[in-house]
Amino acid sequence: MKLVLLPGLDGTGKLFAPILPLLDDHDVVVMPLPQTGTQTYVELSQQVRSRLPREDFVLVAESFSGPIAAMIAQEGNSHLKGIVFVASFLSPPAPLLSRLACLLPLTAMINFPGSSLAIRF
Repeated sequence: MKLVLLPGLDGTGKLFAPILPLLDDHDVVVMPLPQTGTQTYVELSQQVRSRLPREDFVLVAESFSGPIAAMIAQEGNSHLKGIVFVASFLSPPAPLLSRLACLLPLTAMINFPGSSLAIRF
């Protein structure tokens, strides 16, 4: 059965490189996310869906790709046999902070006292 790896926020799949040699006996496909165009979860899930295998597969959704995998599962795909969520989320862990972050320019947030400590945390 094919294993389809969906990358996290970097979108490239390069972070899977250390585990690929361990999976060399398996049929593995790393599916990078598009680097250009609309980057909404809906658009990304449509683009990923169009490239999925036409045979049985399991999705491994790392971090940012978790909601993409969930959308694909909701729409149904007879070849999708399972999903492994790796350090992922289906809803924002702190919705209030997410809304607040959207209101502040990134440069202002970086210049807050203690921001370097918060970023490291």
